[in-house]
Amino acid sequence: MFCGGCGQALVENQAFCPQCGRTANTSNVSLQAEKTSPASGFQRKLRALAFCWLAYGALSLVALGVYAYWLSNRYTDQDIRGASLAFTSALFLIPAFMGIAGTIGLLNFQGWGRLLTLISSVLVLLLSFPFGLPIGIWSLVVLLNRKNAEDYKKYISAGA
Repeated sequence: MFCGGCGQALVENQAFCPQCGRTANTSNVSLQAEKTSPASGFQRKLRALAFCWLAYGALSLVALGVYAYWLSNRYTDQDIRGASLAFTSALFLIPAFMGIAGTIGLLNFQGWGRLLTLISSVLVLLLSFPFGLPIGIWSLVVLLNRKNAEDYKKYISAGA
């Protein structure tokens, strides 16, 4: 058993830590075990991946807004603006929002979350090159890793 404050080894049934004076309780043990658990490392990867997809989606939305503003000042023909904006939306926003939805499913350990994130990773590689290259490759590396896929399946079956 270890102290949750300083990490000092504690003797069983010890009431206080001799190093820092904190009370020793069983929650310190579970906290220490949770920190070193390999599953928590996988959860950190999923949270980081979700944050990156959220950031990519937000940046794509901002970029599309800037592009729409630029189009409105450059072209007076509504047909050109509408077609260009629709095409750009398909290139950036659809894969970005699919990735965001997929990572929400990943974080909630839904079976469809991994599949949707994999599909959006491939789409972002194909449609948003080179801007989507880093997140697309990283998502594929994290989600196609055999150990991570097995951990994810365990979480799904456990109903985490």
